[in-house]
Amino acid sequence: MTKTCRKCLTAFAGDLSVCPVCKTAIIQPKQEKGQVTETYFALRDQLELVQLKSRTVATILSLLFGMLGIGFIYLGKIKQALITIFILIITLLLSIFLFPTFLAFVFIGYALIHVTLGLIILLNPDYRDQRGELLK
Repeated sequence: MTKTCRKCLTAFAGDLSVCPVCKTAIIQPKQEKGQVTETYFALRDQLELVQLKSRTVATILSLLFGMLGIGFIYLGKIKQALITIFILIITLLLSIFLFPTFLAFVFIGYALIHVTLGLIILLNPDYRDQRGELLK
């Protein structure tokens, strides 16, 4: 019976307990449970536990802390969160130095944009996180 090392993918024959090339321990599949157990052991290192993100949590974070990019960070969209923070800083600096009398209006407009984004997350059933998983 030919086996393949799960780390270096070296094929070898026999009942070895370690890979002859990379010295990785070979896990022997349990034979009493049949083909399902063997398949699980073959794929175990390739599997990744996925925790689905909550639509409610994403909406609340976007509504309350959307201007700071917290909703995007929760969804794993780090690039969008950094862009949001950068735009906030630039907007505040321009408002303070160029248009200080309109600072409140700029803040209200920016807040309305992020309330709209929060509502999009809440109402769009196809909204996905960074991994492409639908929100639960």
